[in-house]
Amino acid sequence: LRGSGLRGVCGMRAGRANIIRPLLCLDRQQIEQIVRGNGDGWREDATNREEKYTRNKIRNRVFPYIEQEIQPMARRHLVELAEDCQRAWDYIERQMLEQYERLVYRDGDTFCFSVDEWKQVDPYLQGQLLMHIMEQVCGSRKDIGRVHVDALLRLAEGATGKRLDLPYHMRAGKDYDKIWIRVDMQSNVHRNTLIPLRLDERTVLQDSNGQEMVITLRLTQRDDLPQNVPKNDCTKWFDCDRMYADVLADPTEKEADRGHFDRDNGPVWRFPQEGDYLQLTGAGGTKTLARIFIDAKISVDKRGSIPVLAMGKHIIWIPELGRVSAAFYVTEATKHIITAQLAHNIQTKEKGGVS
Repeated sequence: LRGSGLRGVCGMRAGRANIIRPLLCLDRQQIEQIVRGNGDGWREDATNREEKYTRNKIRNRVFPYIEQEIQPMARRHLVELAEDCQRAWDYIERQMLEQYERLVYRDGDTFCFSVDEWKQVDPYLQGQLLMHIMEQVCGSRKDIGRVHVDALLRLAEGATGKRLDLPYHMRAGKDYDKIWIRVDMQSNVHRNTLIPLRLDERTVLQDSNGQEMVITLRLTQRDDLPQNVPKNDCTKWFDCDRMYADVLADPTEKEADRGHFDRDNGPVWRFPQEGDYLQLTGAGGTKTLARIFIDAKISVDKRGSIPVLAMGKHIIWIPELGRVSAAFYVTEATKHIITAQLAHNIQTKEKGGVS
């Protein structure tokens, strides 16, 4: 009657986990007969007769009418129906869980799946998969119902870039062929953190998945590196002379070795802002950070939480994308180098294993 679906029709289980209901197979008359036969009494909840509760209206008025006027065995038939539904649900749940393990993967705290692969699943299982994913994301099934499943179905059929708010601070979105769902407590929080740089000190940031990333900056002489500067996703080298030409007259002086490098608009770690750009070539060609994110198929919700090294609106380094500004490439003329080393411990469940 409440629209709980097949799972709700199943009713209570006689046993589940550490809970056992030994009297569930008996009706009230049978229980009273056993108690009287043992010469015992019982306590009855006074609210059982109060018809302000829906369950009591059904128990005290609806069922007696059905049994007297329509079908004397109505209760027994409903119990048998519930047992049949339970067996059917057990089978459906096994099938759904197999598809869940096959299709759904984790990206940090975000649950994701391919729309194209999901559409190959039986239509009924599609809805059950969505319900199960929401339950896994927020840890509860309470207050999550058909209306939320239907909303996710519409999201899956809609255009890329669409977003959806769900109970328990959950947020879902569609990015190209991917649907993602996660708890997003800060979906409306503007991230304006600025972290100044210090040489030889560990700077701790969080990436877009909430994983900790530690970055260390060091001042290096050009002669300490090979002629051809190596390429490495976790270590980047920047022309210190060009980067700080307008900030410090002599980047090798003692104050520069240990002091802040953010004064007078020097580089800082922060999150993306409107108008950010990356220089693509030494000649000065640029591309907006927004366009870079679009080309990399980074979702709208994720873009604001990707840390960048920036000087004003000029983006120097995007660690998560491995992109650096061409304005600070190390050349033969470079004398002093800023070495940025990234240590990133990621443990996320991907398709096929852990990376």
